[in-house]
Order: sequence, then C-alpha cells, then structure tokens
Amino acid sequence: MRFSCAMLPDHPLEDSLRAIELADELGFHAVYAAAETWHEDLWLLFAAAAARTSRIRMGPSVSSVTLREPTLIAQAAATLDELTGVATVEEQLRLLRDEVMPASA
Repeated sequence: MRFSCAMLPDHPLEDSLRAIELADELGFHAVYAAAETWHEDLWLLFAAAAARTSRIRMGPSVSSVTLREPTLIAQAAATLDELTGVATVEEQLRLLRDEVMPASA
C-alpha cells in the first residue's frame, strides 16, 4: 500500500519544504499540491524540494489551464522529472493531454 499527502503551498516556503522532506523521510510515495492563484508556485516549490529529497514523487493535484498555458505546465513537469530523476507527473500529463487533445472518434 502506498501513502501520499496533499498540501496547499501557502505556508512559509521553508515550512512547506520541511513538510516535503519529512514525507520523504517517512517513506511517503508522493506529495501533491494545488496550483492556485493565492498560494506559492507549486512548480518552484517542488524544484527546490527536489534538491532536498531522494525518493518522493511530486506533482500537481490541481493545475488549471486557465492560470498557466498547458504547454508551460508540461514544460514544468518535464523539468521536475529531470530534477528528481523519476517520472513524477507522468500520469497527470497523460490526463492533461487526453483532456486538451482528445483522441479522434
């Protein structure tokens, strides 16, 4: 069984980073955060956390295409994948692709 946690990155950034580090140390599978207007940028938070963690996967629980263009979301996710060395948001990208570019009927 895998356990993950979700967060709103609205704490002081250092508190959010410590929470992600602790989740990694405790063996959590993943941490998810919402990309919302009134919170810290989750992609920058996860990039910083990638330097401080070793196993945990990171990805968006919500990333609105009205706040950030879908190709920029994909670019941020690919960069995060490279920083962490694991496919952190592969499933979210597949879902986004299917929503933005549905297969022909």
